[in-house]
Amino acid sequence: AGRTQLPGALALELARVSGAGARPIREQPVAAKLPHSVIAPRVDAELERMRAFAEATAHAPGEPSPFAGFIESMSPAEAQLLAGRLGATAASALSVSAAENLLACPFLVFAERVVRADPKDRVDDDGSVRELGQLAHRALLAAHRSLAEGDHDYAAVVRRVLDEEPTTSALQRVRLERLYGDLVATLAADLERQSLEGASFLDGERAFGDGEPWPALDLGGVHVRGQIDRIDRAPHGATVVDYKSRRPVGSTTAAFFERRAPGSGQIALYARVVKQNLAPEPQRVLARFIGYKEREVGDRFVGFSNKKGEGSAWALFAGDAGGGQGPGEIAEALVHEVAAMRGGAVPARRNVRCERCAQRTACRVPPVVLEESRE
Repeated sequence: AGRTQLPGALALELARVSGAGARPIREQPVAAKLPHSVIAPRVDAELERMRAFAEATAHAPGEPSPFAGFIESMSPAEAQLLAGRLGATAASALSVSAAENLLACPFLVFAERVVRADPKDRVDDDGSVRELGQLAHRALLAAHRSLAEGDHDYAAVVRRVLDEEPTTSALQRVRLERLYGDLVATLAADLERQSLEGASFLDGERAFGDGEPWPALDLGGVHVRGQIDRIDRAPHGATVVDYKSRRPVGSTTAAFFERRAPGSGQIALYARVVKQNLAPEPQRVLARFIGYKEREVGDRFVGFSNKKGEGSAWALFAGDAGGGQGPGEIAEALVHEVAAMRGGAVPARRNVRCERCAQRTACRVPPVVLEESRE
């Protein structure tokens, strides 16, 4: 009574129950029957979580602590293993998504590429999110290619692509029908926007990396591979389009330049690839997200501008002066993060993706960030 209940209170109680000579508690027969070998690791884990909460506020960022995310005293063999699994070399380039994850949270990339913790995508009765996203990308690409060849019945093209997907349940058929409506509405609005801007479809699903006509992006020794959803020709040069089911969370100007919006670093790297490889070289490269499942058509399109205003916004994507978080700054940050991880630094960082992170069960950082002490 009168004590503050800490996150480790349960662990302390379990330790008391499972300790040598502890008396069985009738109110908790399951805990009383569990052997010490089963409870002890869980107790240790819970106590570690409690210490992580406490020490996170007791140490300054970057200061050594048991929870700073740093691998100490690596042997040469361990350092070689870490570097080999991390990759980022010409022979083993980082994917664009891994590069962006590295900027947001090094521990996520460490868990996936080095430890190889691979949570499988949960497949629902109506198909997984990944599968539906891939299907949407195929349908949009087919529609734009058909339009470029003079066939303006893009709704029929979308229908044909979706009909090729085998359905095994009524729920899946409903989901595909809803996706059809979303894609047709998006294409109608997208074509209108292209007409107003004087833009036209140039290419889609353009891969770059080993074995591709466009090589991997070399950012000062850090190599990145990937695939660009769409490239449009426009009077200003080119526009890189990245499809999302929903527009990115926090996709505002400030969030973009602070690399908090998911996809912001990714699409900036795509822009640099287009700038370097497209012939003739575009004067400027714009970037745009298209959220094809947004309810309001006006919410489907998200472009970014710098803090000086849209007039000079897109220059940074072409590598020109313009300020903000452009490809140059992102490249420098990536080189720094890769070097730090090769040296053993694998910190977990809170960001807007924590709540849905695939590695959250392996991470000590709580997914909910408490803004005030009273929370």
